[in-house]
Amino acid sequence: MEGKKTTGRRKISLVKIEKDVDRYSTFSERRSGLYKKASKLVRENDVYLGIVLSSPADKAYAFVHPTHNLVIDRFMNLKIDLGEQILLKIHVIK
Repeated sequence: MEGKKTTGRRKISLVKIEKDVDRYSTFSERRSGLYKKASKLVRENDVYLGIVLSSPADKAYAFVHPTHNLVIDRFMNLKIDLGEQILLKIHVIK
């Protein structure tokens, strides 16, 4: 694949993007891509899904399906069976 001009599915290095304009643009593109993948996951597998993002400009973005109340309720009452006698339950700390 020498000489390939597009990045395709190559690994992206995880370094901070220093220029604000470039960082905002990249965040917007990746947020859009993440929402598309989340939509596909929901459509194909009928799952409850919640994603919360905070932009470099401190704006909050969320993607939830079907509703935020159902997703949070499902998460708060989650039980995960990890084997014979191991059972995890998420508890609310007040």
